[in-house]
Amino acid sequence: MMEAANRVRNAKGITLIEMMIAVVIALIGAMGGYSLFLGVQGTMWGNEAIVRAQQEARNVGERIARELRESATEVAIVNASDYITFYVPRDENKKFVMERGKVVWKRAIYYGISAGNPNHLERREYLPDEDGVFDFDQSPASTEIVAKNIDKIVFGKVIDPLMVTINVRAFAKNEKKFGYVADAHADYYTMVKLRN
Repeated sequence: MMEAANRVRNAKGITLIEMMIAVVIALIGAMGGYSLFLGVQGTMWGNEAIVRAQQEARNVGERIARELRESATEVAIVNASDYITFYVPRDENKKFVMERGKVVWKRAIYYGISAGNPNHLERREYLPDEDGVFDFDQSPASTEIVAKNIDKIVFGKVIDPLMVTINVRAFAKNEKKFGYVADAHADYYTMVKLRN
């Protein structure tokens, strides 16, 4: 019996201090794992914002470039401007219009930053009056918001007068408000050769 009592007395158990140290180590490990998880999640959310910004910039740039390639032979650009105006020889049915061997300008297209919202890119379409003159002081025939997340857009001409440059900078917000990327920005640059 005495031997059993001595064994109980000499038995080593976990002390309170050892237990607290183990709990602290476990908490530090759990916090590190959770922090790693949040970092990875934040990076994923930031990458999604970057992809959205890239898609927005590319879509805007390609849309304007496609429309320029299909229609214009001349554009009105003041050196490195945030808007562009060009004329389209197609009617509302997309039919190319010529009279007596000359192109008839059926519509004028304007792309530029909206006056009401500096992040919106607007596309306006103007129709000529009875004399074939375009009056840009009048209300456009149609107005469309092409993109809502544009930081800037710059149109320019290079040495060749038939080349137009388009530089679009778009942004996208990280909706989760967490991670290393708060606002993502992406640029798209292209050069368009106009028809001769």
